[in-house]
Amino acid sequence: MRAVLRFALVLAAAAALLTGCGGDDQTEQSDAPEAELFADNCGSCHTFGPAGATGKVGPPLDNTPLDAAAISSQIENGGGGMPPAILEGDEREDVARWIAANAGS
Repeated sequence: MRAVLRFALVLAAAAALLTGCGGDDQTEQSDAPEAELFADNCGSCHTFGPAGATGKVGPPLDNTPLDAAAISSQIENGGGGMPPAILEGDEREDVARWIAANAGS
């Protein structure tokens, strides 16, 4: 009987560890594909909570006042130390819209 109880306790502890604490941790990375694109291409320089990015080189984007068009232009043209064309085409537009929609959240 002790073995069964011990097994049940170990199983319950493992389940608790695998499920985590839950909650609304804003530093968790979003499941959006744009979050992964941002993290892979922009996150080493920029801090942006919705992507779980903590870069320190470029400006933080959590509260950027820029709209999607201005963000897209910055990604396309670079400037201020940022190289141009980090993302192109639909990826650039999708990430720009995603940043603008999630800034301030």
